[in-house]
Amino acid sequence: MTPLFDKTGNVALWLKGDHLFSTDMKWMGFIVRDSAWSASSGSWLGKVAGSTIQDQRGRAVVWAPSVGKPQSGPAPAQPAKPAKPARPASPARPAIPPRIAIPAATWSSSSLLAWLAS
Repeated sequence: MTPLFDKTGNVALWLKGDHLFSTDMKWMGFIVRDSAWSASSGSWLGKVAGSTIQDQRGRAVVWAPSVGKPQSGPAPAQPAKPAKPARPASPARPAIPPRIAIPAATWSSSSLLAWLAS
């Protein structure tokens, strides 16, 4: 599993395959064709750009430092809604990595929970 860090430098989500899990291992979202989708509502959350999951305005929400630097960009076009995958089994909870320094990027003004609920 890959830890995804937020703008405060804390682990906010875990990525396992194409599934996003909270730090409590609750299924929060999924990724299909470079877009993130909400597990609860099925709504489009934003684009996946390299190591970064962006909001609908192209601003960084979470990123994987093991993959690269956080990226921001112009607002992406909303893709067609995919079929929602089957709920995955909850993985074992890994150890939380320590807080990290945050590189410069244009971060989303939305809180993680507000973003996931959109």
